[in-house]
Amino acid sequence: MEGDPQLSSWKLVINERNPNLKEYIYYFPKSSFSCLNFLKKIWGFYKGMKLISPPDLIHANVVHYHFIWLLFQRLPYVIAEHATQYHRLDELPNAWLKKLVFRPIFRSAKAVMPVSLHLGQRLEYFFGNLPLHIVPNVVDTDRFQPRELKPIVFNFLHISNLSKAKNILGILDAIKELNQGGFQFTLTIGGNGSREIIEKFRSQHQLENVITVLPPLSHHEVAAYMQRAHCFILFSDFENQPCVLAEALACGLPYISSRVGGVEEFTPEFCILIDKGKTSQLISAMTDMLHAHPFLKSEILADYAATQFSTSAISLKINKIYNDC
Repeated sequence: MEGDPQLSSWKLVINERNPNLKEYIYYFPKSSFSCLNFLKKIWGFYKGMKLISPPDLIHANVVHYHFIWLLFQRLPYVIAEHATQYHRLDELPNAWLKKLVFRPIFRSAKAVMPVSLHLGQRLEYFFGNLPLHIVPNVVDTDRFQPRELKPIVFNFLHISNLSKAKNILGILDAIKELNQGGFQFTLTIGGNGSREIIEKFRSQHQLENVITVLPPLSHHEVAAYMQRAHCFILFSDFENQPCVLAEALACGLPYISSRVGGVEEFTPEFCILIDKGKTSQLISAMTDMLHAHPFLKSEILADYAATQFSTSAISLKINKIYNDC
């Protein structure tokens, strides 16, 4: 269900994904008044429920205010949660209201499925004891898989929304230091955020031959860049269980990541964790990767990803939770 300010009336889209999966998506005329949108979303739930056979279980994904509708149903429900807001909830506007409304929603669920134990612990910190079942993000391992041939020059890769929390300047500072140290490598960096600071830094420090800046990419293009890279970098200030790291592993790509959120829970051998914001540690880890890459085993990383994040692995976990409810 989604609001669209261009609509003058409700719109229903039905997608039949396969014989066992049909989507009903309501789009409603979005108002400038958030309270009215809240009521429209709840009304959309009721409209949608009338279109389908009575379900045995409701699977809710990422709690919002309008999920309070769940408390008035006579059906059991489970919640899948991956939002990063719980790492800094007290700093956000209306934190008191979210705690008040979200608490009964989480506590009435038959199962709460955070993508990491760390996130689950944050949820319990705010909302009390919950029926936690850790279910990490899923990866399309048919699309994200290793490729044998890679460029001769070592390539670091970073793809994200390029927000402040990703500490892009920290990555760029490390690249500058390594380049001044005489190492031979390249950095490919981009995503769906502003690339202005990257372009400015590259020009200011004469790194045009080292840094390649990418535009927003499709999922298929992300996989292709991962398959050509030697090491992925994620230097975030906070995360949950980042999809991008799971996708990197599925491509047999080792990573360097800050030790934040649930990252450490799903980090196999050949990957390096560092303290957030410590650029000196990032430089050291990148140096280690440059020296170690001939000995890295991409198939070990890809096998790990398949057992943890593949469609079949995640399906088995969710199916068991459904049956236990």
